[in-house]
Amino acid sequence: MTPTTDQNVGLQVGWTVVYRDAKDRLQDGRIIEILDPSVNGRVNLDSGVTIPIVKITAVKAVDQAGRCLAAWTVNPHGYDGTRSATLPVLTGPDRWLKRFRRLAELTAGITGDDPRFPSIMRLLDQCEEAYVQGHDDAFIQSARQVAALVNAPGSRQTSSTESGSAAPSQRAAQRPSGSSDPSPT
Repeated sequence: MTPTTDQNVGLQVGWTVVYRDAKDRLQDGRIIEILDPSVNGRVNLDSGVTIPIVKITAVKAVDQAGRCLAAWTVNPHGYDGTRSATLPVLTGPDRWLKRFRRLAELTAGITGDDPRFPSIMRLLDQCEEAYVQGHDDAFIQSARQVAALVNAPGSRQTSSTESGSAAPSQRAAQRPSGSSDPSPT
């Protein structure tokens, strides 16, 4: 029986989940028991494995006959497919590090004499504050503003033809869009 709590992530017995095992390989299994439905809880799978809910990366909802009703990735859709705003999903240190690296690449070459410098520094301070407070949306909003400033037409002094390679802002724009992180940076 699944206990009811305010932090119930919305998983259901019978659903199939995809998770990463101890060797970082993708595995799947059908939920046979929910030990704790909170984001810090655990589930038992039909394979005999008990996993922490935070290890789940994708979910498939099925009806009683086993037919697929829907399937989704946990990030950005949440464990129940509705993206519950109260549950942080995949906001670990690796994600933050990637975001800050993207910002560093994006702003490389901007110096104190650039007219955008004060605005970019203010936005980077806002990104740092959002990181400290754990506010994904605020970080992403500020990072998008940084990207808009950096990528504005005519905003870069160096061209890719002078150096023979793409400028940092052009490299950021060429990044594949398959990332699970909605941040544009």
